Amino acid sequence: KVECSVCGESVHPYATVRLVCSDVYCKPCLKSFFLRVAKDESLFPPKCHRQPIDISTIEADFLVEELTAYRSAELEFTSTDRVYCADPECAKFIPMPQRTSDCASCKACSAGTCMHYKALAHDGGCLAYISLIAVLHTLVAQITNSIKGHLNLPSIYIDTR
Repeated sequence: KVECSVCGESVHPYATVRLVCSDVYCKPCLKSFFLRVAKDESLFPPKCHRQPIDISTIEADFLVEELTAYRSAELEFTSTDRVYCADPECAKFIPMPQRTSDCASCKACSAGTCMHYKALAHDGGCLAYISLIAVLHTLVAQITNSIKGHLNLPSIYIDTR
C-alpha cells in the first residue's frame, strides 16, 4: 500500500497517481483538487510543488458533467478577452465561439450581451457606440485643426505653367 500525500490514507497503488514532483495522490484527493480548481481561479492551473498537473492523469475518473465543468473553467481562466453575460442573475462566461463583433450569446440563459458596452443586447446597431465614435471623430477633427492653426507651415508655390 501507498500513503496519499494529501489525506494520509494508505491505499492500493492502482488507486493512486504519482505526480511529476513525486507526491502520491489517491484518486479521490486528486479528483477533488481538480474540482476545486474549476471553482477557484486562484488555484488555476493545477500544480503540486510548482509542477503542473495534467488533467489526463485523472480524467478517466471524472463524470461527464465534472469534466465539462473543468473544461469550461479552463477555457474561462485562460481567456485573454473575457466577456460575461450581462444578465446579473446569470453572469456566466461567454466563450469566443458564442460572440460576434456586436453581440455575445449566452447559452446558459439565452440573453445577449452588447460587446461594446457589456450591457444587455438591443435590436439594431449600438447607438451608444455609434454616438461615441461620432464624438471621437469630432474630437480628432478639432485637435487636428488646432494643431494646424499653431504650426507655421511655409506656403508652397508650384508653378504649373
